[in-house]
Amino acid sequence: VDKGKDSVKKDPRLLYTMDEKGSITRLLPKNDNANYLWIQYFYGYLKPPSSGSGGGRAGFVMASSASDAGYSEKDIREKLVRTGAVDVMIAIGNNFFYTRSLPCTLWFFDRAKEQDEHQMDRVLMLDARKIYRKVTSKVNDFSPEQSQNLICIVNLYRGNTRKFESTVRGYLETSARLAKETAESCAELMAHFQKVHKTVLDFAVAYVKENKDAQNIYEAFALEDAESLYKQQDILIHEAEKAKPEASSLESIAHLCKTSRKPQDKLIKQLLDAIVVTAKEFQLNKSSDWKALNLKPMLDQLKAFQQKLSGNPLEDEPGLLNETEYFWKQAYWLQSRFPDGVYTDVEGLCKVVNQAGIECKDWSLSPGRYVGVDAAMDDDFNYEERLTEIHIELDGLNEEAFELAKVISDNFKEFAI
Repeated sequence: VDKGKDSVKKDPRLLYTMDEKGSITRLLPKNDNANYLWIQYFYGYLKPPSSGSGGGRAGFVMASSASDAGYSEKDIREKLVRTGAVDVMIAIGNNFFYTRSLPCTLWFFDRAKEQDEHQMDRVLMLDARKIYRKVTSKVNDFSPEQSQNLICIVNLYRGNTRKFESTVRGYLETSARLAKETAESCAELMAHFQKVHKTVLDFAVAYVKENKDAQNIYEAFALEDAESLYKQQDILIHEAEKAKPEASSLESIAHLCKTSRKPQDKLIKQLLDAIVVTAKEFQLNKSSDWKALNLKPMLDQLKAFQQKLSGNPLEDEPGLLNETEYFWKQAYWLQSRFPDGVYTDVEGLCKVVNQAGIECKDWSLSPGRYVGVDAAMDDDFNYEERLTEIHIELDGLNEEAFELAKVISDNFKEFAI
């Protein structure tokens, strides 16, 4: 866009200022980009409010830098805010575009607000930079549920509670349904696991009787943690079978699902590893009795049951245990932030500001400048596991540093330094 042309300078779609003589000056942004031309075009094309109907609405994406730009852009932004049409500003994090890693901001205009004295002085600032789903190491997006959660917040801000209620109810109903499927699949998995375990244990007992020096084959199949997992799974099955679409009912089930995944997968891996190692160590593939067990179909079925519950990351299948917990967490995410089912400012997430508040921030429309910082811990992040990893890494680095210091010292001695 050539901002030097008269057609641009006098473009009626642009906002303007008027001096005492009634002379109009269109608001042109500085010359290095056309962001604020586009923003004004969006506003200019919207239907103005009238007594018979509301005004037009628009939503568009802009670089985050546009929300804070100074000089002429700040003047245009002030003019836009004073119209009352700026409705919602949503900050989005990095990596939401395939070719650009920069953050962006969603702008929403609603010209119907211009005739509502109460609404025209309100702007929802929503900071969604910490809300994303990792698609690849370089690309993020919103999951369908994350998108719905953001829509719920905007609806609450606009006074519509029905969307919030139906979304939470949908999450809880889905979680309850998945919990019952989880109970059924857990029962199938445990029954099959015990069948496989008993099969190899019975073989081990018979094998030891014939081979006195093979005592450790039985010990390899004697899984120490099996009984504790059986008890934990029994509790999960009992609770999940009677799951109701209620947050209080599903909370304990979600916790059991989360705490069952690793022990379950660990125990199955121990059994599978024990079968592979003992078969190799004792050359069981040469044994007709071992072959008669026909373990492969049984193990394939065991892995299928496990995958149904724990998922398959390679196929992007989360598994029933994860999904049951996931949908409860989505309901919890909304209910914990808006416990009364109505809009309220949430530290680090959202805040409704008025024009005076925006003016105090130099007419900035960056949500991060208003919502504050969320000090809550991320429930999805395993802090204990990460600290353990860091400790192990640190031990390794210390050992390497010690060895390196010894080499350097020996070299100094060799050169008599």
